Amino acid sequence: MQLLNSALARLSEDYLGGISVDRVVTVVGVLLSYVLAHAFQRIPARMAAAKHIFSIVSTIFLFGPVQEQYTGLIHMAVGSAAIYGLIRWIKSAYMPYIVFLAAMLHMSYSHIQRQIHERSTGAVVMDYTGAQMVFVIKVTSLAFCVYDGRPNVVHPHMSAYQRKNAISRVPGVLEYLGYVFFFAGFSVGPAFELATYRKMIALDDTRARRQLPRRAYRKLLEGAFWMVIYVAYSN
Repeated sequence: MQLLNSALARLSEDYLGGISVDRVVTVVGVLLSYVLAHAFQRIPARMAAAKHIFSIVSTIFLFGPVQEQYTGLIHMAVGSAAIYGLIRWIKSAYMPYIVFLAAMLHMSYSHIQRQIHERSTGAVVMDYTGAQMVFVIKVTSLAFCVYDGRPNVVHPHMSAYQRKNAISRVPGVLEYLGYVFFFAGFSVGPAFELATYRKMIALDDTRARRQLPRRAYRKLLEGAFWMVIYVAYSN
């Protein structure tokens, strides 16, 4: 959004000490995710598919038109499709490690391309590699959770955490994409297990849903405080 970037450039020059626009846009994306979270929370738990779709569309909006990371969206879409195929079709005990290696190689390629661009132009900008790092954590976690949940595999040394997050079946495509492209943590994290995402989708406790925004905004205020300290006193 050229209009948004122009407005944020003026804001940065006048009030934020000239912080690069790409960083300001990332912060704006995080703030917009709070607004979208209120709408997401109001979708009934019985409409799980609608929640997945809302999550995917919100991420496309935030990462595309808002942050203008269209190349990153293509990378994430291709990477997501490839990883899903590996998780679904590889039955070997090495499946989680193959998923990790494939995701890491893809991310490493993106980092190398970014470094080459920065060396040739001298411009350091935020791009989609941050989202790829979160993606690597998520899909690696998912691969291990799927492996831990396989009924024909004996896991004598599984921890309580592994048992709690083990998945007996590979998630469907829509649920998988809703998890990977979950808008609230797509760009900067945090990463979390699919079991946690499923609990959030199924949350139908009115009291709990009222308490969540307070916790979320408290964390936002804490983050904003440290961001102001960083901007004011760093070089």
